[in-house]
Amino acid sequence: MLFDLELSMPKVSTTTKNTPAKKAASSVAVEASTVPAKKSTAKKKASSAAEPAPLAPTHHDIQLLAYDLWTQRGRQHGGDAQDWLSAEQQLQNG
Repeated sequence: MLFDLELSMPKVSTTTKNTPAKKAASSVAVEASTVPAKKSTAKKKASSAAEPAPLAPTHHDIQLLAYDLWTQRGRQHGGDAQDWLSAEQQLQNG
C-alpha cells in the first residue's frame, strides 16, 4: 500500500493576492516572452573539409611501432620505454 502524503501534510492555501509587485512581475514575464530573440551576428568559422582534425595515435598503433623499433635494435632488452616514446613521437609527427 502506498503512503498518502496528502493525509500527513498540512494544507497550504493556494490562493494568492494580486499585489502591485506580482502584477508588475507577471507583465514583465509576458513582455519578455513576446519579444523575439536577437539573432547572433557572430560569424561561424568555416571548417575545411580537406583538413580533418588529427587523431591521436592509438595504443595499438604505438605498440606495433614500438615492437618494430625493438626488432630493429636487435631485440635487446632494456630499451622498451625509449622505444615506446620514440613510437609515440613518430606517430604524432607523421
